[in-house]
Amino acid sequence: MNLLTGTLLLLGAGFLVAVVFLILVRLRGPILVPDAGTPVIAYSFAGIAFTAVAFAALLVRSRIPERASSQGVDGFWANGTVRGRAVLLWILCENAGIVSGTGYLLTGHVAPFVTQAIALMALAWFAPARIAQE
Repeated sequence: MNLLTGTLLLLGAGFLVAVVFLILVRLRGPILVPDAGTPVIAYSFAGIAFTAVAFAALLVRSRIPERASSQGVDGFWANGTVRGRAVLLWILCENAGIVSGTGYLLTGHVAPFVTQAIALMALAWFAPARIAQE
């Protein structure tokens, strides 16, 4: 796992943000017509996304062992447990971004937009270089 892997993870998530923004600009607003149920939908999407990021940050990240100072980066990533948990961490963060982006696209509400930003920041924070402490 190297800088390229982390960059590609962030590019994929950033591309999602760009697509959602361009669709909103093209449609000149959210897909759903604003009514009394729109905030419920927006907060539901935001809550699901925030729960995924919190689960990733609090439970999954704590289960990834720290790299020993004597251990090389390649040796660290050769461990299947480390790789599996790291991939789970990234999947949860990226899917949280997708869920909140979908909520923002549907409703145009600020809550899913904020959780999408949180998911992207978490994805950047848990980049491969940070996990391996390079």
